[in-house]
Amino acid sequence: MIKVIFFDVGYTLVNEDQVWEQRCKEQCMEADAQKLGLSPSQIMADILEATLSFKPQFRSVIEKYHLSKMVPYRSELETLYPEVKEVLNELASKYKLGIIANQKAGLKERLAELGIAEFFEPELIISSGDLGVLKPDSKIFEEAIKRSALSSCELMMIGDRIDNDVRPAKLLGMKTIWIKRGLAAGQVAPSKEYQADFTVESLDEIPSILYMETKMEIRELNANDLESLLELYVQLSDVNKNYSYEKSLDIWKNEIENNKYIKYFGAVDSGKVVATCYCTIIPNLTNGARPIGFIENVVTHEDYRRQGLAKTIIDAATEFAKANNCYKVFLESGIARTEAHKFYEKIGFETGSKKSFLKWLKN
Repeated sequence: MIKVIFFDVGYTLVNEDQVWEQRCKEQCMEADAQKLGLSPSQIMADILEATLSFKPQFRSVIEKYHLSKMVPYRSELETLYPEVKEVLNELASKYKLGIIANQKAGLKERLAELGIAEFFEPELIISSGDLGVLKPDSKIFEEAIKRSALSSCELMMIGDRIDNDVRPAKLLGMKTIWIKRGLAAGQVAPSKEYQADFTVESLDEIPSILYMETKMEIRELNANDLESLLELYVQLSDVNKNYSYEKSLDIWKNEIENNKYIKYFGAVDSGKVVATCYCTIIPNLTNGARPIGFIENVVTHEDYRRQGLAKTIIDAATEFAKANNCYKVFLESGIARTEAHKFYEKIGFETGSKKSFLKWLKN
């Protein structure tokens, strides 16, 4: 079970695009670079080539052209990725967080300037500048394991480079996540030891991965889950407080259980349904007679929210719709639930192309 999560910094927590752009410009202003006619775009191309070849990024450029001076890394130009604070806040409530990064001395102070130092255990912030060892040297990872006082299998490393972050951590027995963005997004693993356990494109995908690594089950629900499901529906609306288990079981057995076009999906924690939605496949005669998927009753237990479970179950429902050749899926959300609307947009649902109208029918 994972107890400590270590992060790289560049292109993991912070976007370095502006840093590299400025550094390439400054390097070209140096006398020996001007004599060679180097341009910022040429240096950036060399940095990218070095990254994809598993070589040091800027040092490789200096060595290639025999430049006499390496211009400084302007850390003040780094910007936090938008999801960072929210994800770190969520993870820090359940795990200890640390840093393993090729960064200059004073990393703790820089994290404070970025407004994220509070999420990390001070003794687990390990930088090459402070330790005097650069990744991918295993010594920096061994130091992290030592400071954690845990087995390596209880640790996870998250970084943007499969050569600097994934491989050395994996060889020592740590779990790994490759965040595929930045200059190293195009790296290709030459062997299994470079292959991360998980690959993501944004940090906000990580909470759901971690929950799937625990006892949490993501699966289709069945009649044995019905009582727990009905209890969860009370959090969807007070109207559901007076549910009849017997009536619900009758509906499940006679109208849902054997209907291959209706599936209920849930996140189940030790037998308790903590998040759910269902998907109905609706026959259709337009768009090549391809059916439509309707996702409804999306709800997550109040104690399990903001952990990526809603996305995971909606993804499961969407895959069910794809498997049934649906050309689209749609869902509805209360007009006042603006945060939910942002979430649905973030995971790929549109709001501008259609408008939903609802008419309540009296008994």
